[in-house]
Amino acid sequence: MQNRGKCLLDPQLRPVANIPVGYWPRDIKIDRVRGWVFVGNYVDGTISVIDLNAKKVLATLRPARGPDDRSWTRSLVMQLSGLFVDDHENLYVADGMGIFRIDAAQIDQLVKR
Repeated sequence: MQNRGKCLLDPQLRPVANIPVGYWPRDIKIDRVRGWVFVGNYVDGTISVIDLNAKKVLATLRPARGPDDRSWTRSLVMQLSGLFVDDHENLYVADGMGIFRIDAAQIDQLVKR
């Protein structure tokens, strides 16, 4: 499979690190409080969580919809179409079925594993 993203740029668009992420990285959102970047990888349906200071992937999240179509589980893999981080550090994920939220505390728990 091609188009695996891996470049981190500074504000002047100069490469500062090569960080492998998932396939077809499509959306990037910065969490300024944590100093993390969330990269939505469209084809494999994952979210790469990158630590900007360490310049490395902390975790690869595999969000999926639960049986009630609202909860976050690892059961039904989806294709990502967009990400958003709110002021409370919650992550909103858009897929072909709508938008759902991954709670900030849940993200912290998953990344620290």
